[in-house]
Amino acid sequence: MLQLVIWSRSFHLMMSLLGLILFHPILDALPEPWSDRLGSSLTVAVMLAGVWWAAEERRHWWPALLLVLPAIGTFWFRDELSPFVALTWTAFCVYTISIVFLAVMQAHQTFLDRVFAAISVYLLVGMTYSYLYMMILRLDSGSFSFPRQVPLDPTTDMLYFSFVTILTLGFGDIVPLSPFARMLTITEALTGTFFIAILIARLISTRGEVIAKK
Repeated sequence: MLQLVIWSRSFHLMMSLLGLILFHPILDALPEPWSDRLGSSLTVAVMLAGVWWAAEERRHWWPALLLVLPAIGTFWFRDELSPFVALTWTAFCVYTISIVFLAVMQAHQTFLDRVFAAISVYLLVGMTYSYLYMMILRLDSGSFSFPRQVPLDPTTDMLYFSFVTILTLGFGDIVPLSPFARMLTITEALTGTFFIAILIARLISTRGEVIAKK
């Protein structure tokens, strides 16, 4: 069992995502250039884990590679999280979400691997929306209201806001103001809710199919 977990692509993708999300607040406390270097390394690790996951099937390998190259390229040469950088990250995350989610829906995957993949999809959705929020904030600095005069860090603040939204916590410390930001916030909340409902329904139906075959 432990060997299957260690070599599971879904497990590595999930752990890289958790590492990036959980260590992100720590990055702000580190001095430069270590903060930027560690953040860059964690982000690239997520991208490479996504490419490795896609490499399981040849038809997914080349699209993932073509999307990750500009994403990594713009990441290393970014300028204060420009909209183009957020757009390349979003494109790669959306493709990764689509192929991993399809795998979650397939019954031939092991139960544990499907759980890792489902968690990865949920985390990727939260990260994708955070990139979209960063892109909106970059285009219009007044699209969000913050509890202080300026955001402490756009990446950390929008990542925090994204997961508060997808988990429907509704703390209200960061508030979307522009119509597009509000629409995107509602869309993320609906996405998170529907994903949980679809996932539970699929796991139950798959379990029923397995029992029926026995």
